[in-house]
Amino acid sequence: MTTTFVFLVSANTGDRMTQLLLVEDDEDIRETFADVLRDHGYEVAEAQNGQVALSLLQGGLRPQLILLDYAMPVMDGGEFRKMQLADAALAKLPVVLMTAATGVQAIVAALKPNHLLRKPFSLKELFATLTAALGESATTAAAAAAAPISASSADPKKGPLP
Repeated sequence: MTTTFVFLVSANTGDRMTQLLLVEDDEDIRETFADVLRDHGYEVAEAQNGQVALSLLQGGLRPQLILLDYAMPVMDGGEFRKMQLADAALAKLPVVLMTAATGVQAIVAALKPNHLLRKPFSLKELFATLTAALGESATTAAAAAAAPISASSADPKKGPLP
């Protein structure tokens, strides 16, 4: 029987902790990820399956990024992603989809991940993808925070905001 595990991964990056949610059922991959991520200063917590990952998110966990395996028992990456996208509070969490599946273009079109990692991949590819995805996430958040308030959101009696 295969068990799906979910990891909350966090690393200290200055003033704040970077958190990733890693959803992966393969024991060897899980152990390798956990060891390497711990070696790089991340904390790794485990849960037993994809349903637990969704429960963690619905319970308030807000990672900066989700690393999501596609082919898993209990709740596969496709079902997880569809449920994530259907929940307004979770839909904007970026996802890196990890898969060895064929027909990947159809999978990507259906699930709309932010990034794709084709299995097998190297740790160098994993960290490069994490860096890119987290950089995009930070850039998007910073742009949203720095975006000027549009004239349409200003009080029409007072005119546009300075």
